Amino acid sequence: MGEKEFKLELDDLTPEDIREELKGFYVERMTASRWIKIEAYHEIGKAIIQEKIDIDTVMEVTHRNKSDVDIWIAFAKEFKTVEESPFTKDNSWRDVIKYYVKANEKTSFRIGDLKKILNDRAKKNLDVGNIKASDEDLIIVTIINKKGNK
Repeated sequence: MGEKEFKLELDDLTPEDIREELKGFYVERMTASRWIKIEAYHEIGKAIIQEKIDIDTVMEVTHRNKSDVDIWIAFAKEFKTVEESPFTKDNSWRDVIKYYVKANEKTSFRIGDLKKILNDRAKKNLDVGNIKASDEDLIIVTIINKKGNK
């Protein structure tokens, strides 16, 4: 893929310089990984729209739920390219989700979606009691709780 090799060059550095080098390396790589995730989800959403890929296939292959895939599609429909979106390399996928939850009241997350996530994970022989929720899962739970408390 022609990817750049990322190495920490720590030879002949003072402990303070090592700390600074490590911090810079970490921040750079984490920022890049968040942006790559945003680009990937946009590209998959675009492929679903253009190629009419079956959403169930996308969910199976990516191990993501319908609510996630719906946001990928909405993101790709609204912005032809990621660069046209209001998001920058300083944003995370959580920022994109918040944008759609606030901007589009039609985006709905139901308790059934959460149950399906847990059931799907349980079917994969995971101990449901030990599942660590992702940021997206926590946002879904938060939305469900807020809608349920109206």
